[in-house]
Amino acid sequence: MRRPLYVYYYPAHHRSDSGWFEWDLVRAARPWFEGHAKPDVPLWGELDDSLPSTIIRQSHAAAAAGIDGFVFDTWWRPDGATLYGETLRDAVLPSDADLPAGFRFGIMWCPVWPRVALPVGMDDPSTAHGTDRLFRFCAKDLLALLDHVLPYLSHPRAIVVDGRPLLAVFHAWRLAAALGAGAAQAIAELREHASRRGLPGLYLVGCINGPDDVAALSSIGLDALTSYVWWPEWNGPPRQDYGALATARRSDWGRVAAQLSIPYLPSVAAGWDATPRGTRDWDGTRIGFPWTPIVEGATPDAVAAAVASAFEFLDERGAAPDHPVLIASWNEWSESHRLEPCVRWGDGYLRALAALDRAR
Repeated sequence: MRRPLYVYYYPAHHRSDSGWFEWDLVRAARPWFEGHAKPDVPLWGELDDSLPSTIIRQSHAAAAAGIDGFVFDTWWRPDGATLYGETLRDAVLPSDADLPAGFRFGIMWCPVWPRVALPVGMDDPSTAHGTDRLFRFCAKDLLALLDHVLPYLSHPRAIVVDGRPLLAVFHAWRLAAALGAGAAQAIAELREHASRRGLPGLYLVGCINGPDDVAALSSIGLDALTSYVWWPEWNGPPRQDYGALATARRSDWGRVAAQLSIPYLPSVAAGWDATPRGTRDWDGTRIGFPWTPIVEGATPDAVAAAVASAFEFLDERGAAPDHPVLIASWNEWSESHRLEPCVRWGDGYLRALAALDRAR
């Protein structure tokens, strides 16, 4: 059985009620230093991901590169608020008949509310804190979450691992922080609720940001851990080399796996540079999102080599054949980790992954 490769998908590339537009950030980006490759220019133009035609085009290009499905970032909170749901509702489900055979989709719930107005200025509060972003949730809210995403988890195209639909949680540390000592019971109740809703169970995956997240999540009943973007050294130098980071992350995957009785599914970032999300008033010294770090050298060959290393990691550990490798991401243009074709690299990322797929 061929081990699958899934790619995270950021569904914010359409006009929203918040008054800003993801493509505005990408288009307005400017270089901070000589050789800083900004702005990124999409080779296919500024696609609207709320249209079925966009999802159809993207999924066929992804499938031709050996990508087996998209994992969609999903925002929902207990008061019923959602963000960017148009992509799943208006584009993914209606395009079902025209997607490539066997192409699948999954859900990653984000229990951290994003900023709804960007770019971030130097005087703005941290993007990582605040009650508006770290909203409260309890065990019963997880049941309501499942009901919200049930049309996708129960869909014939749902990503399935160990016979169960995949549901990932971004910043999974929030499960332990919000649910406390009741986290394991809440996860058990979520599984029971999935069965009541007719699902064959759930394959629950928590996304960590580094080894420090492991202790709180290793025994609350998740099926596996993975990451979204765990690539740069967040408090390291402003400019960092992709290849050196790939070597460091491969070592870190082993360190994390050694602490776990559940699998660790490696995720490869296709780069990192969030400067389009910051205003031009950066003082040139502050370390942190969105101005630093900037990862350089994320060439198509370098990214494909990191993906090959992730496959090797799982194979060497004897992971089940349906345990996937993940990539961040298909289209996170304003954080510069994307596989979608651009003017600088053409379709180089997809061609490099296609060559890797043929060699597997």
